[in-house]
Amino acid sequence: MNSKTAILTGVSWTVTLNIVNGIYGFLSVPLLLFLYGKSHYGLIAIALSINLYLRLLDLGFNSTNVKFYSVWMAQGKLDKVKKLFQTSLGFYGLIGLLNAVVLVFIALFSDVIFNISSEESVILRHLILILAGCAFINWYSSSLNQVIMASEQVGWVQRMAVVPKLCQFLILLFVYVFPVPIEVYFLSTCLSVFIVIPFSIVKIKALLAGVSFLPCITNSILKEILPYCMNVFSFGIFQFSMDMLRPVFLGIRISPEAVAEYKIIGSIVTLATMLGGSFMSTVLPSVSKARATNNQNAILRIAYQGTKYISVTLSFCSFGLIVVADELLTAYVGASYLHLVPWLSLWLLVILFGHNQGISSIILAGNDIRALSYSSAVATALGLSVCWFLIPVWGIGGTVIGYLCYCLVQFVFYYFYYWRIKLGLDTLKIFVHSFLIPVLVSSFVCVLILLIQRYVRVSITHLITAVTVKGFIFTLLFAVLHYNITCTEEDRTWIANLLKK
Repeated sequence: MNSKTAILTGVSWTVTLNIVNGIYGFLSVPLLLFLYGKSHYGLIAIALSINLYLRLLDLGFNSTNVKFYSVWMAQGKLDKVKKLFQTSLGFYGLIGLLNAVVLVFIALFSDVIFNISSEESVILRHLILILAGCAFINWYSSSLNQVIMASEQVGWVQRMAVVPKLCQFLILLFVYVFPVPIEVYFLSTCLSVFIVIPFSIVKIKALLAGVSFLPCITNSILKEILPYCMNVFSFGIFQFSMDMLRPVFLGIRISPEAVAEYKIIGSIVTLATMLGGSFMSTVLPSVSKARATNNQNAILRIAYQGTKYISVTLSFCSFGLIVVADELLTAYVGASYLHLVPWLSLWLLVILFGHNQGISSIILAGNDIRALSYSSAVATALGLSVCWFLIPVWGIGGTVIGYLCYCLVQFVFYYFYYWRIKLGLDTLKIFVHSFLIPVLVSSFVCVLILLIQRYVRVSITHLITAVTVKGFIFTLLFAVLHYNITCTEEDRTWIANLLKK
């Protein structure tokens, strides 16, 4: 399978997985709110946020391993690939044990850390202890997919990841028909992710003949990858903190109910990010290979064309959801949550900063990303500070404004320094042609529909019908305008060939 086919297959299956994840997240929120109540659902969100934040213990090994696996496979150094695989097994096994210990500690003092009642404290403690029990297997098995992804078989990994998610759909259906305690639902969901482990083992044996699954840390391998690993970690720790600490701050500063509201609009935002955010993890193996072989044409295509496609995709999802925000939120969780619409709309606009996914894959495929760590540190410190101080005043709005501040700092840094000076890219071309034009065209369609709705009295009483009609009109206008304004002749030819197939 060549790199182009691998990327297309990877993107298609990543999009499929993200759609399944998005649908699951979208459906599970109102169902769990109905079954367990707003405060108890907030406890699930707090527990998962804590566990996700502890993924920082990865120390950057995930991206590092994929990069070095990809390079060494391209160079035919399979012996080093096998040693790195065993080293990863040893490292992740130790991290799994450490993760479990930290979770147990947090569970014991949950009533002190969070603003919750004694009853809520007992439930939260149980949920965190369940995560602690699963931590070792979760970490130990996480290294399996890295070597498969590095062989440019991202599509296989994402296809297998659909299986546990489908199991989680069945679990949701079961708890709806046969109500069970929240701890039983949570344990079943956590265990479902282990289903695909045997398939991953078989796949790795087919890719690397004679590979050993016994953990064995090789010092020479560790020394070779560690400098890049620390660069990735120093970059990722800040970005990850910005994402994962916002709901935790809500739980500390306000209540689990506020966390539940955060997850409600967050699940809708996930629908918008599930496509654009798929890009970086999918193309990283191929970009690493391109940089190792000095294929500049492939790198530039990702920088300019890839960024444009991501901008169009994010714009469609973001502005499309803004158009139907009122009806969607009402149909989703009820009219009592309509006060969240302004913050939902602002958050949907902020995700447009995610158009940098393609160029981020190029950066991570390189060796020196220290400058990114510095900018991420400044952006995160500012963003989290804004969150902490604004949450008691504006609630969820404080987390959205804090995230906006974080993205603005990163935006300025990328465009005015890193992309232009470090990578030698034409940032004006990227901003105007790959980002601004797609966003302006999309925003025009959004504003046009909202104005028509405001000044032209059209009675659509049924919520689902309103969402469908407005969504269809937005999609039609979006497609027509982008086809005539954004698309190049090459794009139109590709679309025509795709439609023929």
